[in-house]
Amino acid sequence: MTLLRKYIRQILLENVNGNVDLRSFPEYDIGKPVNISKALKDPRNTFLRKKIYDIVKQSYSKLENSWYEHPDDLIDHNMNAFLAYDITGDGYPNVIFAGWVSKRSSYGMIKTSLSGTDSLPESIAFYKKELVRRVNSGIAFHEVSGAPAAILMKAGLEAWDKETVINYFPKPKKVFYGKHPRPNHRDAKNAMIYSPDGKYDKWFGRALKGSIPILKLFFGKKP
Repeated sequence: MTLLRKYIRQILLENVNGNVDLRSFPEYDIGKPVNISKALKDPRNTFLRKKIYDIVKQSYSKLENSWYEHPDDLIDHNMNAFLAYDITGDGYPNVIFAGWVSKRSSYGMIKTSLSGTDSLPESIAFYKKELVRRVNSGIAFHEVSGAPAAILMKAGLEAWDKETVINYFPKPKKVFYGKHPRPNHRDAKNAMIYSPDGKYDKWFGRALKGSIPILKLFFGKKP
């Protein structure tokens, strides 16, 4: 009966007001992932899209091109594992991990595309633990640079080498560098700090025309 009441409550809330928060979802619990993939596509859910947009904008503020130019661009997102976490208990998303899961193209695990926090200290602390847990548990793959890469390197996790990446994820085409080609970049410095012996000399980027590719490390359990 408890589960039935949750579903009825969700339906009533969606019919009365499309601007649902995370507490409206049956699987909601503090610190647990809620899949909001479909809810973001609902034109009525302007409030939820705005909250997610703010997290993405904050987390990717240093990139020249943001993921989304406007909150309603999230209506057209192409991910089926867009997970949001409420850390503070108010129903608002504080942390996100978003990507795609498919038995065929991602081996039943989540191929993560973006992640971020609202920058609250408790959100950042949770994000660090959850990122490591996702990789260690085999729930998800992560291509990372910047802070997420530093978190996983600090945790001592093993990054995939060129042969492994090509074997399991040959597309899209990538350029492999091994050692980071920009010694003064923070990623290169972090790789040296966390492994002076070259454990993280496994950097690669996408082949982009007219621009320097963003270099990444690949983490995850082998299928």
